[in-house]
Amino acid sequence: MKYLFYFLIFSTNICFGQQFARPGHPLSNLLEMNPAFAGGTLKPRIQASYRNLSPKLSSNYVNNYFAADLNMASMHSGAGVFFSTQNISQSILKTNKLGLVYNYHMALSDEWNCRLGLGGYFQSQKINSNNLIFPDQISPLTGEIGSTNEPLLQRAVRNVNFSSGFLFYRSDFWIGGGVSEIVRNRNFFTSGASSQHFLNLSFHTLKRFVIDQSFDRDELPGQFVDAVLVYERSGPFQQLSAGGSFTYKPISLGMFYKGFPFQKNKAGSLRNEAMVFKFEFKESDLSFFYNFELPFQIQSSGNGHQIGIAFNFPELEAFQGKRRWKKETEVVF
Repeated sequence: MKYLFYFLIFSTNICFGQQFARPGHPLSNLLEMNPAFAGGTLKPRIQASYRNLSPKLSSNYVNNYFAADLNMASMHSGAGVFFSTQNISQSILKTNKLGLVYNYHMALSDEWNCRLGLGGYFQSQKINSNNLIFPDQISPLTGEIGSTNEPLLQRAVRNVNFSSGFLFYRSDFWIGGGVSEIVRNRNFFTSGASSQHFLNLSFHTLKRFVIDQSFDRDELPGQFVDAVLVYERSGPFQQLSAGGSFTYKPISLGMFYKGFPFQKNKAGSLRNEAMVFKFEFKESDLSFFYNFELPFQIQSSGNGHQIGIAFNFPELEAFQGKRRWKKETEVVF
């Protein structure tokens, strides 16, 4: 019984923590996905989002994310901080992650730019026993439920890990990649237990097609289409996010596929595929977005959803420099 519980906790952590760690929209949690995105906009930026993968199930998956990043053009750098939480089955397994990221910006030409990023983060995992019953809690005489001496509940897994990434970009296009979980740490709850170590890999690209060329200086075009492709892999788990969005300021509508269509069906298992529909309202430096996930197979779990907000502050003159040889190019989102 005890070892079965260990296996279930470990399996849940791998399946949900790895395969579903990314939110509904493929370009959410940018700093966690690739530290090279920090400072991609000239203005300081904060972001926050909430996602519920299975709202109709008590054993759902909830992800919260907060990030802030800053462009420091005078030092050819970008920096940021992020905090994320993952709650599985009413916080039976809870994962917290706090990270710092930094990247260095290089102008390759008048058109092309490059950012190389590094990140470090502290991660903790803990089990909440409020909704669990262990064999030693059940009295063999009366059947009453008492306290437990289960050592699993006395432990919390804490470790430090690192990430890195790159980004090549111009005013209407970018392509990049990121890797996290670089260091192998003990990430299982039993003493001396070991588990497989998987790098979290991500490759991503975006192309913007401008429809309305008339726009004010330092402002985005009024009408454009973004095409997005994101591939992620962690050990045997793979996910492809592909789609696009159409923006007619201040409204943006998008549709994305999430899954891996090239994966073969295995007996007794379901392919985790979904369509994600995006609605975003952006006015000046403030934006709100809502994502609705429609799974292909697991309809009883409910349709996942995600809401978020982002805000850009005025540029900080102290970090912008007085003698930049050219106007720095922003990373389009």
